[in-house]
Amino acid sequence: MNDLPQMYAAALAQLASHLPEQRELLLLGAFARNLCLPPHRRGAQRKTADIDVTVWMENWQEVDALFDRLESIFDVNRQKLRLSHRHSGAKIDLCPFGAIEQPPGHLTLYRTERVYNVSGLHSAYRCALRMPLSEMHQIRVPLPGFFVLLKLQSYLDRSALRDLRDAGFVLKQVVADETLWDDAAFVDLTLEGTLTIEDGGVWQTARRLSGELSEPERLRAIDVVEQIQALSDSRRLEVVRSEAFVQHWSEDNQAQADRLLHVFRLALLVEG
Repeated sequence: MNDLPQMYAAALAQLASHLPEQRELLLLGAFARNLCLPPHRRGAQRKTADIDVTVWMENWQEVDALFDRLESIFDVNRQKLRLSHRHSGAKIDLCPFGAIEQPPGHLTLYRTERVYNVSGLHSAYRCALRMPLSEMHQIRVPLPGFFVLLKLQSYLDRSALRDLRDAGFVLKQVVADETLWDDAAFVDLTLEGTLTIEDGGVWQTARRLSGELSEPERLRAIDVVEQIQALSDSRRLEVVRSEAFVQHWSEDNQAQADRLLHVFRLALLVEG
């Protein structure tokens, strides 16, 4: 699997082989940042100590049963939802979603009072691309727009700067295809000078995201972006900050960060 080290692919394939029937993993985090993009638009893999995945689960009893099956090949930390593959050392963080959510969009960890925000995972999972893990198993990778939305939402939950950087990395790398000019809203806004052709990739990414969201989800997505836009200049600048090179503030950097967020929100505002 391109851009996914063999140690992780092998560990994930073994995890996938123990899932309940008809279930597949959805890749999240640093590896999804690259794999949601076309191969020619991927950058250097961001350093990470683990790999993040999610899977639909009925309840915590089903999660416990899965962990029981995995204990022969993984060291299992049930409280942290972390798996350590004994053969390769690969560490996997597994966050369930689905009927297990109580209430919908919120995951209350078993036997604790910790709550995770898992809003958007249903739609991200449903629309995800499939990529091979092995001859027998596949993993789902979110569409770029879903990855961006989940990362912005994650920042609001935990204030980790890398979430803004990951979202911005994808927004800077997406490019539009020829169907951009079939979008009447983009054509109209371009003719009136609100948008330019350089905005096409971000616009099309957000429009495709919007098309997969229910109306309540679309409104929540707009609210997430607006909360990010309301952050301080220094926080919004993280959207264009590189892991390899930490830019100093400049008006150009700030304008680029604000433009990416503005176009993403503007495309979500367009109905239909």
